[in-house]
Amino acid sequence: RVLERVRGNGHVGPVRFAVIGWLPVSPDRGVRRKLETLAGVSTEPPLLVLDGGAAFRRAENPDTVAIRLDDWHKIAIEAGVAPFECDLADLTEASRRDLARAVGHEEGPDGGRKPATAFGSGPPWR
Repeated sequence: RVLERVRGNGHVGPVRFAVIGWLPVSPDRGVRRKLETLAGVSTEPPLLVLDGGAAFRRAENPDTVAIRLDDWHKIAIEAGVAPFECDLADLTEASRRDLARAVGHEEGPDGGRKPATAFGSGPPWR
């Protein structure tokens, strides 16, 4: 559906997708293909929001968590997607601001949201 909307609507201008991935699940070749496809039609690297990390860390040992994070980061980078870890169910003000910046919005002087001019420096994940 996303591809149809981008291609079918004659969209002009920058296009960036935000994709939600469930960190506790191992990414497979199908996930990679979908990420590569989205990266191919996006004018900006898609953002892969990795959700569920807090519960995963509580349930698994640190070695398992590190391996899974590495798997997701590797597949994301290879697919041309920017990984970003954020627990959507447990947003704090800080994580909400980080997520807003990651998807391309900043807080304006009046506290409202405005489009960002740049993603920022450093790796897009935590």
